[in-house]
Amino acid sequence: MGRLGGLILFGPPGSGKGTQAQLLVERLGCIHVAPGDILRAERAAGSPLGQSAAAFLDRGALVPDGLMIDLIAGRLAAAPDHGGFVLDGFPRTLAQAEALDRLLHRLGLGPVRAVLLDVPEPRLRDRLRERALAQGRDDDTPETITARIAVYVAETLPALAHYETLGAASRIDGTGPIEAVHQALMAALAAGGVAAAVDRGAER
Repeated sequence: MGRLGGLILFGPPGSGKGTQAQLLVERLGCIHVAPGDILRAERAAGSPLGQSAAAFLDRGALVPDGLMIDLIAGRLAAAPDHGGFVLDGFPRTLAQAEALDRLLHRLGLGPVRAVLLDVPEPRLRDRLRERALAQGRDDDTPETITARIAVYVAETLPALAHYETLGAASRIDGTGPIEAVHQALMAALAAGGVAAAVDRGAER
């Protein structure tokens, strides 16, 4: 991603972060860093970090921030060879955002840009209900949806505010068709001073 270094996608549950991250990977050749995927892969591989994380997961505890940073550090270290990175699902709190800043500084990655996929709560609820029906998921109940949105507002929005304070964040409308949201995202990256990097990525 050239001068971008990396992109952090913010958005509430059901905002389409994973979908937009994959489109960016396909277009720009960057790597997709999704902590949940990394946790599952490291656990399945039986790596020391995976085993440490599993010890927390198996007792229903949250994986500590320091361990999460260690888990994603290896993926981020490979970012310069892949045109940068797009990170979704992390950071989820202000403390994680600050820890990520330190990691990126240590790896020589940056500056980083944050983009929020802004979707009103009623539309989020519709999307999550539709996803539950389409995928047969039983974890997207009205109660769990309400709880997840509340956690996002209380814990993750302050992390986004951290990047807004640094002048490194944008908000785009995430309610339109997938391709329309993608074009808005690309425009936000270009407006953030990475037009040349985006052009190079699109030519791959």
